[in-house]
Amino acid sequence: MAALQYTLVSVDGFNETGSLLPLQVHSDQESSLRTDVGIRASYTWQIGNIQVIPTLMAAWEHEYFYSSLPITVSTPEFPGNVTLSGPDEGRNSAIVNAGAAIQWTPQISTYIGYQGQLGRNNYTSNAVTGGFSFSF
Repeated sequence: MAALQYTLVSVDGFNETGSLLPLQVHSDQESSLRTDVGIRASYTWQIGNIQVIPTLMAAWEHEYFYSSLPITVSTPEFPGNVTLSGPDEGRNSAIVNAGAAIQWTPQISTYIGYQGQLGRNNYTSNAVTGGFSFSF
């Protein structure tokens, strides 16, 4: 498995209202270019009339552009801008996915899965998803 992903994130500027010290948040944009290289495996077991399909995926992901999205703010009361950046998340991570789908009938299926992004500095992402599908 190999993947290439480009993302451009744009943040529109806006002015806060109703506070004692309203901020003016400036517009900004940041680019991300990622590559993933790894393996994906699945197998279909037929158990009577039911299909069970476990899946596994593991990949190494490298980020080429993005480090952290800077946010620039100012106030009408004080001169100058202040730019804040989040923590450096690093450029490499492990992507792991594991799950299973069950096809109960041709119209009904369920699934459950785990998705994780691990090993980056100051950043870890974990998600568990599940679902039900009914086709007619």
